[in-house]
Amino acid sequence: ENTNMLLNFDSTLSWEVHDLRTAIKCTEDSIDTAELAEHRNFLTEVLIEQIKLYIETDQLEKAGKLVSKMETQLKKMADTSHKPIVSAMKFFIDSKNNNVEPELVNSFRNTMEGSDILGNEFVFWYLARTYQNIERYDTAKSLQG
Repeated sequence: ENTNMLLNFDSTLSWEVHDLRTAIKCTEDSIDTAELAEHRNFLTEVLIEQIKLYIETDQLEKAGKLVSKMETQLKKMADTSHKPIVSAMKFFIDSKNNNVEPELVNSFRNTMEGSDILGNEFVFWYLARTYQNIERYDTAKSLQG
């Protein structure tokens, strides 16, 4: 577990200094280690960070594959607190690929606006970017505060 934490720390540090290649490598190593050790909670956190890195480096195909993996992983877990961020990232990726249904995004947004799950700021951030991609600029702006 200490190895996982160190790899994740290295990834976070690399992310903060904008060394995205190193951050991606560190999170990939963390994912491999967590999968072998079957640490689902840690694996979930690292997979989310990896998806973020792939999105920010415009590796949407890899991000999409990890989102699918995350959806499968979340179905096996009792804790579903990560589901909103994964869904929001999926909508964003789909919007970049011109494959998103605005009605589903609206429904998800309405559900999220009525919730108080910690970490929703990232959910709304990805939703704002999704709305921007589908040219719903007023909605995007309203989500940015």
